[in-house]
Amino acid sequence: PYAVVTSPKLYAFLNQPYKNAHFLELDRVERLAKAGVFQSPVVPPDVAVVISVGSENADLVVAQDLVTAYLETSNMMHRFRVFEILAPRIKRAGAICTIEPV
Repeated sequence: PYAVVTSPKLYAFLNQPYKNAHFLELDRVERLAKAGVFQSPVVPPDVAVVISVGSENADLVVAQDLVTAYLETSNMMHRFRVFEILAPRIKRAGAICTIEPV
């Protein structure tokens, strides 16, 4: 299965009816991308990233384990900071491609 990540602008464009039909363009893309269609502000406008999902292609790595720190007390409120870093680890670069205008 494939997953698609688009810019918010392109994702909004996919949420319009497909050629006067009773379904959205997003519905057609989701039929091909069984793992889902997502949006991210990191992806440039008019660009879509397609990835073949699977543990042989990529996974998530814990780059910084969960850390909590006590910050302060004010007005009977105890404030904490919770911090963790997860990063994607790409195992096969060929499993990712971009769709962009020429």
